[in-house]
Amino acid sequence: MLHYEISRTVHAFKLHHLESTTPTIEFKIVKKMQFKSLSLSFFRLHSVQAISFKKLFLAIIISVLVSACSSSSSTTAEPTASSGSTAGETTTNNTDNAGNPTTSVDGGINTEGNEGSSDNAGTDTQPSTGETTTGGDTTDGGNTPVANLTKSATLPTISDDQQVSWSFAATPSGLEVHIQPFVEMPLASNGQPARWNDLSSFGDRLFAVDEQDGRVYEITDRRPTLWFDISNAVQSQTGRALDISNTFHGGVRGIAFHPDFATNGKFYASLMEQRPDNTELHKYISDDSAIDADGVLVEWTADTTTYTIEPASYREVFRVGVPQYDHPIKQIAFNQNTNAGESDFGHLYIAHGDGSIASTLAGTGLGNNALGKIMRIDPLQGGSENYSIPADNPFISDTSLPAEVFSYGHRNPHHLAFSKDGHLMTTEAGRDNIEEVNLVENGQNYGWSQREGAYVHLDTGNLGAGISALPEDDAINGFTYPVVQFGHTGSLGTEFTGQSLGGGHVVENGSPLDGQFFYIDFPKSGILFHSALDDMLQANTKGAPETLSSAQSFIATVKFDHDSNPDTAALDNDLKQIVQSASGYVNLNDRVDVRIEQGPNGIMYMMSKRNNMIYLVTSSLPGGPTSNAARP
Repeated sequence: MLHYEISRTVHAFKLHHLESTTPTIEFKIVKKMQFKSLSLSFFRLHSVQAISFKKLFLAIIISVLVSACSSSSSTTAEPTASSGSTAGETTTNNTDNAGNPTTSVDGGINTEGNEGSSDNAGTDTQPSTGETTTGGDTTDGGNTPVANLTKSATLPTISDDQQVSWSFAATPSGLEVHIQPFVEMPLASNGQPARWNDLSSFGDRLFAVDEQDGRVYEITDRRPTLWFDISNAVQSQTGRALDISNTFHGGVRGIAFHPDFATNGKFYASLMEQRPDNTELHKYISDDSAIDADGVLVEWTADTTTYTIEPASYREVFRVGVPQYDHPIKQIAFNQNTNAGESDFGHLYIAHGDGSIASTLAGTGLGNNALGKIMRIDPLQGGSENYSIPADNPFISDTSLPAEVFSYGHRNPHHLAFSKDGHLMTTEAGRDNIEEVNLVENGQNYGWSQREGAYVHLDTGNLGAGISALPEDDAINGFTYPVVQFGHTGSLGTEFTGQSLGGGHVVENGSPLDGQFFYIDFPKSGILFHSALDDMLQANTKGAPETLSSAQSFIATVKFDHDSNPDTAALDNDLKQIVQSASGYVNLNDRVDVRIEQGPNGIMYMMSKRNNMIYLVTSSLPGGPTSNAARP
């Protein structure tokens, strides 16, 4: 018996002669999931007029099968069947000589567990397929896909033991990511590891901020030096405290240097601050508050001779009232790849969550407020105005949304990243089913809370049961869907899986990681993912459900240079092992809380809120992990 190591796929072979007088022959081969033997489900022969003709084509069929099996057995990175395997497509991953992932994908049908699905009206429908698209672009005579894309709207597979899996699940790429300890940071004021939440840079200078104490440290020669104390500056100038009453969402959320910092000294922070007694004296973009803290954007000015901040220069740019202490104001970022005189130069992007709590309450990014939005402003004060609105902001003349809004329909867009050509990506935490990476575009609606990923979001929530298929006419809604999706896994009906994407960073500096966008399942697993930026830009995120596609997600291989010596072999440790093996690790529900950050020259860093360490990704150095070039 022919054996095939395969978890799922469907191959359809169709032979059609172009002459009308010649009979048409069609046969299909189904390789059933969960079996290692090749099963021929059925052969259909249409209008065959002679038995000899049948024998001829049967011979062809046998030849094709033998060839296919022989080819499969020689694949070096062959997928294997396993319990609860993902329906949709089977992805075989290899690496080319440069270490870049290459992928071939077979379309498939869902053959286990949840045989069918229901549309919004409750009508039974057939299982969705997980075919892979290539954006219509091929090379090698039309046989080789140039983009690793996967269907976005394929419903999950439910196995016999009620485990949920997804057709676009990440697969190992073999791409090696070497990391080494970079610096051990000071402990927080409570004696515990500080919650290091963001990195930012000015020229070649690197800065890190912890969220609860609000301390900004400059890192020079792998040593931290206190540069600015945000918490003390807020307290001394306002009489209000940096609010950290919520351990996970309080304090400083992000920092950013103005592109003209060298000459104007403007430095910005997004943070949670105690709510003022008289809100009428403050500029609110929107105020839906039901808590004693506001999201605030603050500006300080540095002396451009010494580049030290003057605490008295505190200037409140705006505030946002939030209904729940979850998903508040998030990271902020300038597009540092623009130059003075270009249209987007000096515009600050501010990510803001929807103000909902985990999976228990569904907020929305569709309201006429700042919640669930990415905003864009020129933060510099102009006359009596705290800031100005860029002329091409999409809602500057539309009262349906605040003029500051750049895009909407977001849930928790907590990380922002720019590519060199100006593409903005945000990594977003989902509810119970889908994590998203979105390509943020002017005026686009990303669907939350009507959509979660490329699915209809149901208020009931729960893994597998909290979504349904998109309607056939979904294109009329005008939603923009993710360029990368990550599906939660676990038992059907689970309310909270503890999975969430963080990141990301596009590496574009000629290093071995060049052209890849990195993101991570940050709370517990620490699994490091990557997708090719080119694939993300070719994903089809608008239109009919069957045309939607997203970039394939890959799992990187982490190598730990534990002794920071490129001459000794790196250890085969995953990020969870690396974080938890550090001497300063403090265990909180088995979390690792890893963040991916970008430093000067496009170099990638990682840091953990659990062990007080910042790590350098040496594979992101232009010369790679064994380069003798100068290192940070």
